[in-house]
Amino acid sequence: MCSRCSCCQQAQESVSHLFLHGAVARGVWEHFFKVFGHLPFNASGVAAMLSYWFSSHSKVSATHVRVLVPLLVLWFIWKSRNFARFKVGSVTQAQVIFQIQEFLCQMSGLRVLHWFLGKKPPPGWFKLNTDASVIHGRASGGGVVRDHCGRVIFAYYREFGELDVLEAEVQSLREGQAMCAARAVCTLIVESDSKVLVQLVNSEVVSKWTVCNILREIRHFLRQINAPLHHVFCEANSVADALASLRLGGQRCYASFAALPLRARGEARLDCYEIPRLREVPIRA
Repeated sequence: MCSRCSCCQQAQESVSHLFLHGAVARGVWEHFFKVFGHLPFNASGVAAMLSYWFSSHSKVSATHVRVLVPLLVLWFIWKSRNFARFKVGSVTQAQVIFQIQEFLCQMSGLRVLHWFLGKKPPPGWFKLNTDASVIHGRASGGGVVRDHCGRVIFAYYREFGELDVLEAEVQSLREGQAMCAARAVCTLIVESDSKVLVQLVNSEVVSKWTVCNILREIRHFLRQINAPLHHVFCEANSVADALASLRLGGQRCYASFAALPLRARGEARLDCYEIPRLREVPIRA
């Protein structure tokens, strides 16, 4: 993050200042504490704040709006911070509160929100997230390997040419596995937001001939190091999604968090600090 807070333009910007202790964040939290009858709480970190909020209403339904409010506070503070940094220069607590209230009014009776959090692997383990993107027939893929603290070990982007979505997902997963093998990363958990790919790999089903041999390679690699392959929603796969969507051409390898492209770096930072992502789901009649 930059040295000066993008919201108040005064104090040094840090995670705790931006989301909890800065003038803007503190005012937003105090407003919603009053709305829902909570006592003010000086949290040491974002995880502590979420824990305090969720534990304060254990008898409330998991779909109640008050469960979503702290996630909306974090999300709209982050959006306002980026808007202030790249466009207007500063933001007020009243603006953030208005955006949250407006959002709640718009979704009332029409949508529900689900929140997703990318889980870190256990200590001593690494996690590979992969994704692919196909735009106008041109396929590309990306992925990232992180440790149990959320630190980026390496990440990649590669263009694959003219492929369909499944072929691109398969190629991206193989690329990530090959890079792990080259770096002797063995204690590995693998995640993809392609449910079709995960089901194909885990079921041993034979697919179309263009991906058959690659699927065998993937299965062999996973069995060799005893690595599980799990499906996750795209909101929990946001770093890999950002990398796969770069449209750079050719191939790139990123050896650290600092080397990541801007959007991927932002998504990795949110994951590292365990800030959930939200998904709006229409309510069916």
